[in-house]
Amino acid sequence: MVYNVITNKKWQKVAFIIASMGYVIMAILAFTSFKRLSWYQDVRTFLDQTYYHVFQILGIIVILRAGIQYYEDHDNTILETIPIFVFEHFLLAFIFIFFIIDFNTLMGVGALRRAYTLRALFYILLAGSQYDYEEYLPWLSLASLAMMVACIVCSKQGMIADVLYKRSAVSIGHSLGYVWPLTFHAHFLILVLLYLVIRREHFTIWEMLILLAANTYIGLLTTAKTAMILAYVVVILAYVLHFDPVREKLSALFQWAYAFVIGIPVISMLCSIIYNGNLGVWTFLDRVLNNRLRLQHNAFRQYGFAFLGRNVKWVSFGTNAKSIKESDYNYVDNTFLKTGYDYGLGLLLFFVAGFAYSIHTFIKKENYTGVLCIVVLFLLGILQHQPFEITFNPLIFTFAPLFLVTKSDITSSIERIREAS
Repeated sequence: MVYNVITNKKWQKVAFIIASMGYVIMAILAFTSFKRLSWYQDVRTFLDQTYYHVFQILGIIVILRAGIQYYEDHDNTILETIPIFVFEHFLLAFIFIFFIIDFNTLMGVGALRRAYTLRALFYILLAGSQYDYEEYLPWLSLASLAMMVACIVCSKQGMIADVLYKRSAVSIGHSLGYVWPLTFHAHFLILVLLYLVIRREHFTIWEMLILLAANTYIGLLTTAKTAMILAYVVVILAYVLHFDPVREKLSALFQWAYAFVIGIPVISMLCSIIYNGNLGVWTFLDRVLNNRLRLQHNAFRQYGFAFLGRNVKWVSFGTNAKSIKESDYNYVDNTFLKTGYDYGLGLLLFFVAGFAYSIHTFIKKENYTGVLCIVVLFLLGILQHQPFEITFNPLIFTFAPLFLVTKSDITSSIERIREAS
């Protein structure tokens, strides 16, 4: 019976989808004004524990099933099979050790919420590693969309706060129930990316026009220029890729996406280090980026970079805008730098490697729209902190299969590359 429970993937898939949808819903609530309501914390604490245990059980089952499969494929005793199995899945073992070390470090510096998020992240991705992203990403997208609609409705009804951001005398951004207007539009862009990854070459001109219209309307409400421009670009390019001749000509360019996802985080770090407010070119760039370079440089001078995470107390406006002094504001709106500070450079490297693996998967499936979406996601990461947060970006699930990559997979890939060259 135990064997049947472990090897039956149907019930595990249903449990994973339900738990993932619930996790996404509750996680997104943390970016909304719902978290200010009295019931929020008790419900979140209960559900966090529930989801964690579900993902933990599913993750352990994944390892057990992989071990059973390995044992059945090899005529060895248990004692001989286990160490060979661990060696074959050395990447999984390495990732597990890394997460344990990073978790203990965050617990040691008092970053408890981040430590528990890191622990959940390991089991969530491990549990999802046995499925193709196309099997569950639509469900997670639906959960994200439902939360966005709920926030809009509740903010319009006055049930939760609609935080206002006064850009000028005539330009006011609405958060529509989120903690900040820019956060709402960033979430909308993530939803657009998810939709495009799912639709691929089936994306039609009517869908393009609807998304462009929705993006324009939301942009007028939130005044979020960066996310709005990126949404325009990715939607139009996704439709252009709908045509076979264009896709065939551009497919070679997407090979450069690997260098892009590596180069952007490196450039972001270098800029935060070498920024000099006394030089005109830096002050101009900082003004264009709304003081982001200065804040990133200040964070580097104060905290530096560490392979393991720190317990940085970030001060931002959001729903507490009236009580926060501008001089106390220290928030780093850059997903690569903030991930490095909050969780350590190790997790940053893991995410970069993970999204590089997602690009590999998309290219293998000839889903060039997916590659385009990863590139746009990294562009958003330069100016926003959310893209590497699984509580905000279900695209992270696309590299879950990386957990089960074996030594044989890596060596065979190297051989194919040698033969091709």
